Amino acid sequence: MIALRILDIKKLTAALLIGNVFDDYALMEAQITTFCTFQIDGRIERDFYGSEDEDAPPKDDRIGCVRWRMVKERCFDLIKGKRTPLSFRFVLFYPPEKTDAFLERDDITIRPDILNGLCINLRYDGDNLLLTTGTSMKTFTADRSCDLAWDREVLRLITSLGAETEQLS
Repeated sequence: MIALRILDIKKLTAALLIGNVFDDYALMEAQITTFCTFQIDGRIERDFYGSEDEDAPPKDDRIGCVRWRMVKERCFDLIKGKRTPLSFRFVLFYPPEKTDAFLERDDITIRPDILNGLCINLRYDGDNLLLTTGTSMKTFTADRSCDLAWDREVLRLITSLGAETEQLS
């Protein structure tokens, strides 16, 4: 796990809320505080979709959460305006369908079936935007190769967006 302070808040929030780099990520949860607090539970409510519904998310999705692209416009509408939000928090998971390729690409030795997901947490407190990484495993493993590879991947991603950071851990 790494913790980064994002020094260029506008650049990263623009990539998140306007760009498409995070569109395929799964949203576990969001919380935005402006004049009141808005909470989004990203878990898919399958009962909402009919059995023949073409818009229904795939049933084999490991995480079972909506994709960021489905809610980012609503989140952007809550955040934009004359006043800066008091806070926000987003918990995103790397696209589940890309996880196996990520593990293979980095020669990670853990079995894909014990990995729940690769996580990015973004938390803004009114002054600072912090990003932390994490991996969620179904069972304990002493193998840190996945954690380290995910940390490197997120650092590459943030660097490619041109957002300056300060590493906290």
